[in-house]
Amino acid sequence: MRGNGTTTVWNEGQKPLTFEWKRGSMFSPPINTWHQHFNGSGAEPVRYVALTNAPAVFNMFHSHEFIMDNPFRFKERFDGDTEFFSGKGTSRPGLVWESNFIPDIVNLNLHEFSVKGPGLRQVEMELSSNTLSSHLNDSPVGVYKKAHRHGPGAYIIVLGGRGYTLMWREGQKWQRFDWGAGSMMSPPNRWFHQHFNLGRENIRQLALKGWGQKFPIGGWEQMFKSTETGGDMIEFEDEDPAIREMYVEELKKEGLELKNLPVTYRKHA
Repeated sequence: MRGNGTTTVWNEGQKPLTFEWKRGSMFSPPINTWHQHFNGSGAEPVRYVALTNAPAVFNMFHSHEFIMDNPFRFKERFDGDTEFFSGKGTSRPGLVWESNFIPDIVNLNLHEFSVKGPGLRQVEMELSSNTLSSHLNDSPVGVYKKAHRHGPGAYIIVLGGRGYTLMWREGQKWQRFDWGAGSMMSPPNRWFHQHFNLGRENIRQLALKGWGQKFPIGGWEQMFKSTETGGDMIEFEDEDPAIREMYVEELKKEGLELKNLPVTYRKHA
């Protein structure tokens, strides 16, 4: 988020490997490796955001000694390869970029992904063969995304732009949360949520989460299927018309217009 420096990663009894990072970098230490961060500046602090599944692991094993004093080395994931954090990566099916280190996530290439909304671009990121993953998406001016839901543990960081998000439990009234660059939010378990761009620039959001496509934890495909077919995404024609009406009014206040295509509501015609 801020600053620059280096990180050293090593397995128990192995020679350490050090790499440099800066604002906008993203990486994931392989499971059960030692790692240590160093601030490269003598004038300003470093600020970073980290995601861990430690609470779930402690809930599963109930043993501090087993978790924190376990020297097991996952050699098949990391064995000191000097190129491990070089920034190289591979494109995989499903808009996935598989890598261990991303030097500049802000300018990472995105792919068209209009299934969640018009003009949306996205890339999924799988790092260091860990279970935790992330995705980065970009939405243009005057559009909004389809509502969807999933399990707990997804944390959304707004890297650029401003707008608002509606969240609601099925069958209940939505709640509104306004945000801008630097905001962070986490939709509750199985709550629908829907993001709206209110600014004059694209919004860019980074989602850190406890599941991905490489090591899925159930329900992945459901997020992109309509609720009308048993999935977890509400198509525009199935949403409450009041949602779009409110967005149109909010855009007018900003001197902007809705750019989504007209829609005929199936349930509210």
